[in-house]
Amino acid sequence: QAWAYNRRGEVFTEQALQAHHSGQSQQVSQLDGKALADFEAAIKDHPRPSLMLWQKAQVLIDLKRFKEAGQVYAEAAAKDSGIKKLPCSKNLCEAFAQEGLTNAACQ
Repeated sequence: QAWAYNRRGEVFTEQALQAHHSGQSQQVSQLDGKALADFEAAIKDHPRPSLMLWQKAQVLIDLKRFKEAGQVYAEAAAKDSGIKKLPCSKNLCEAFAQEGLTNAACQ
């Protein structure tokens, strides 16, 4: 069931990106909220949730919750060192910097 939540969260983030490009900021927030809820459900239901934590961090960045995103990313990296090799957006790199964290993609 974790992967079903994860996939639906991915769909919501894709829809949020489309809404962002269309200038529908209220819809972006609603879709990001749904994605965040799905990623949180997936994290609770999966024995190795590092990728889902990374995706949650991405959504938190979209919601401008940078400090929390950095903390979630640190949790993901602690569970799986491979997370540090995933691509890093400029905003996520800024969140890492605010938390004193590093990511190879941000260097």
